[in-house]
Amino acid sequence: MFRKGADDNCHQLSNFNIRGGVAFLVSKSLQPFVEVLEIPSNRITEIELNIPDTPNIYLISVYLPAVTQSYELFSKEVEILIDVYNIYSTMGTVVLMGDFNCKIEGPRYTFDYDKRSDSFRSFMQECNLRSLHLETNGNGPVCTFQSYQGEPKTAIDHIIVSIENITICSKIQVPDEHMFNTSDHKPIRCSFALSDNTNCVS
Repeated sequence: MFRKGADDNCHQLSNFNIRGGVAFLVSKSLQPFVEVLEIPSNRITEIELNIPDTPNIYLISVYLPAVTQSYELFSKEVEILIDVYNIYSTMGTVVLMGDFNCKIEGPRYTFDYDKRSDSFRSFMQECNLRSLHLETNGNGPVCTFQSYQGEPKTAIDHIIVSIENITICSKIQVPDEHMFNTSDHKPIRCSFALSDNTNCVS
């Protein structure tokens, strides 16, 4: 595990069993090409994938505050994310991934907007971003989260890229309901083509 983003600073979630988070797990073959970048947030982490003769790829892992926490805290983390994206999108391909704790619209998913989703939509529109599994070439279920409390299923987990980078993405899939899973979140997987379009990272 290279980096993690978690509720470390939320004292009300001190019980490990209910504390959420995300992390980067990197295969040994890619480790020589990975550099950890510092982000001023315990919820947003970033690594740079610098493979020789290919453009730099910046992978940003996101764990935005849940609806049980204030909108102000959510908005603060989104502002950090926007700043980070604007910096690194000028230097290479940026991929945002993780638990955004807000619904994002796409061709396969519509909903009634709330305050969180509406504010995040502004960022998505301004930067021409798309959530991969919500596009028409996404496979499997649209909703990635089912609360253990029986609330409606929602799509709050995403892999997000700019619209001009959608063409380098393939094999976009959310596993179906029959997959064994110990989490109330479903994983999303996809492959990214490198510059020669023959080698891929997933």
